[in-house]
Amino acid sequence: MNPFFNKNTPTVEELWKDEKSKYRKFAVGSVVSSVFLSLLSIALCLVSIFIFALGDSSTQDQGQNRISDKYASMVIQCISLVIILFITIKFLISIKNSYRNKSFEHLNLGTLMVFGFISFIGFIEILGFLIYHQNTSNSYLEPLQITRIVLNIIFSLASVVLYYAFFRNLRIIAAKFINARNFELFTKEVENMDPSNPLYNLFKSMAPEKQEMTGKPNTVEEPAEIIDNDNKEHKKQQIQKMLDLPIQNLYIIAEKLNISGYDKMDKEELANLIYEITNKK
Repeated sequence: MNPFFNKNTPTVEELWKDEKSKYRKFAVGSVVSSVFLSLLSIALCLVSIFIFALGDSSTQDQGQNRISDKYASMVIQCISLVIILFITIKFLISIKNSYRNKSFEHLNLGTLMVFGFISFIGFIEILGFLIYHQNTSNSYLEPLQITRIVLNIIFSLASVVLYYAFFRNLRIIAAKFINARNFELFTKEVENMDPSNPLYNLFKSMAPEKQEMTGKPNTVEEPAEIIDNDNKEHKKQQIQKMLDLPIQNLYIIAEKLNISGYDKMDKEELANLIYEITNKK
């Protein structure tokens, strides 16, 4: 157990113990969702190809603009299919690596972000369909066109629902594992520091220690109030030690703790944040 930080800080190994009870449903749900969206995308691409091919063989019944629209729709659907298949494959590989290494830090966050972007586009398409449908409710549609519309609606709805049900939660889980791993690496690096390094002494002193009561006991204060006052005094002392260090030393600590935007914080704000992270419950 690391002597410098709170013993209740979870490690990657401890987080993985909850894989079956807390995280597996989101992992499995995301896998099924990505495959389902890929199959829908394949169906949409095939329908678009059929619509263009059949329309192109009877140009006497259609204007050139209508043919161009069908061609553009087919190209867009095919490009979308390639993108979705690509991110699905990368996502499935990252899931495999996560279970092989027993840590969701190996999840590909980029693919999860793309699924989030697809859900946003899906929401926009749903709104667009509702507006367009009101203006073209009397238009004649061929069976294949109706099929494409239905598939588009299903895909758009599924992308929104599945993202917020599974992909988004999996992003949060991955971030939790990444933070745990970064914290482990940081604490190991602190343990391996030269004892003469001022940062070593700083973090060693930041470990909560049992407070020894000296002098006559205060019969007025309750035990909870005494503990609270001791914690406040401990925090004040440790923050002051950090404020006495050069700002570059705090930047080094912030980098190791993976704190974003540390260079835009003032010294006191950064010192408080470092203390909260290294003494979190």
